[in-house]
Amino acid sequence: MLKLPAACGGESSICREKDVYIRLLTPGQAPGNALANKFKKANTESVVKEIKRQTRKKYSAEEKIRIVLEGLRGEDSINSICRKEGINPNLYYKWSKDFLEAGKKRL
Repeated sequence: MLKLPAACGGESSICREKDVYIRLLTPGQAPGNALANKFKKANTESVVKEIKRQTRKKYSAEEKIRIVLEGLRGEDSINSICRKEGINPNLYYKWSKDFLEAGKKRL
């Protein structure tokens, strides 16, 4: 059983483990507003997806260039580079395409 915060309906609010409650905030809304205290029931998968979305690694431009150049050198396969860096090969090819197109614009 999960114990929910008082704002969700009282100090003794309890729900089943498979049910998760998330707080809804509209854009620009401060957490203290009355609407912010409303909770919406969501399934566990959507909560996990949201957590992954917020904790996703963000690569700087320098990191992207380093990875793309490593692939262009041809010393290792693209798949091995992607495995080492922890990225999907589709993402590598997107970065590579963007990198090469940016070079074309500078010519």
